[in-house]
Parts: sequence; C-alpha cells; structure tokens
Amino acid sequence: MSMGGNRWHVIAESNFPWEREALEWVRAWTNFEFIDDDGKISEVDALVLSSAGLFLVEIKSRPGTVDGDAHTWTWTTDGREYTYDNPLLLANRKAKRLAGLLRRQSAITKAKIRLPFVEPAIFLSSTTLKSRLEGTFPGGRANHHIV
Repeated sequence: MSMGGNRWHVIAESNFPWEREALEWVRAWTNFEFIDDDGKISEVDALVLSSAGLFLVEIKSRPGTVDGDAHTWTWTTDGREYTYDNPLLLANRKAKRLAGLLRRQSAITKAKIRLPFVEPAIFLSSTTLKSRLEGTFPGGRANHHIV
C-alpha cells in the first residue's frame, strides 16, 4: 500500500528507506518537527492518533539483536556492537514537550476540550531483529510501548 490518499498526512518524506517501509504499518502524521516554548526543535518520526490516545513514535530499524534495559540498549549487527541510551527516554521527553505545546493552542483552550495523553512509543521495525529487552521502562511498565 502506498503512502498517500486520506490515510497519510505526510509533512516530509523520510530520507531513510527503512523508515518509509515501517510507516506502511501505521496511520499517522510523519516526519515533522515542532518547536517547543523554550525554542527546542524536536523531530517526530510518526504521530499516531487512535482510540487509545496519541502516540509519539520513534522508529528504530536496525537489524540484528538488541539487548537492553531502562537505561541503555545494545544492538549487535554483523558482529559489531552499538550501545545507545534507551530511545524511550528521548521519546518520552519529546511527548511531554509536544503535549504541553498542544495544550496551550488556542483551538484547544477555546473549545475547552481535554487533549488525550501523548504517550511515547518505540517501533522496532526490522523484520530480522531479535529483541532481548528486559526490565521495567519509564512509567513502570515492562516493554509497554515497545512494538
């Protein structure tokens, strides 16, 4: 299925083929930036609105094996290891900044509607990835927003 029509609201096409492939699985606004009240620019891979809420999605598409916990993740790909901060930590900060920005929009305040929670999520989109993530993640949930 191609990205387009009424299914997608693409702000900018991703430069990465693995992100474009991953986005075939969701209905979302994709690849946009926002500026928070402090002037910080944040890039968003996907923003998904569903009956369960609003999800700020960070896409990770590295193949191989990923091990990790609430603090760090290590990908092993082709015999090489790459260690990074848990991406859910950054996605959580972005989600909070976006929620704050949305709550202060005049359309929201004038309509007196309650904005849904903006939840962070990580989409591990590589079909060949073996996930060995363990433990509790931000919010106290085990792998709750890792898909």
